[in-house]
Amino acid sequence: MSNHKHTRRRKRVMPPSEKILLTEPEAAFVLDVEPGSLAVFRCTGRHEIPFLKIGRNVRYRRSDLEAWLTSRTHTTGVTGEKASFESSHPVWANPDPRKKRP
Repeated sequence: MSNHKHTRRRKRVMPPSEKILLTEPEAAFVLDVEPGSLAVFRCTGRHEIPFLKIGRNVRYRRSDLEAWLTSRTHTTGVTGEKASFESSHPVWANPDPRKKRP
């Protein structure tokens, strides 16, 4: 028999509301995303979520996350910039502007 201890996965624990700096898993919990998604957002610059580097550690200010969420709050069904259907669907794009589409 082996004396190896089985490691258990950590439970996702909600961070205390008074905590100022959050770890990646805690920030992910607040934003309701996977921690890996935050890593992708950081590397690609997607969504521009503010973060801190403290040595090798990544931390998120709770106030920055709350401000970011507030900035993404919508009151209508319109999401993002208005993109035309034609520009996002090459089948509908007119390659020669002199020719009219049927």
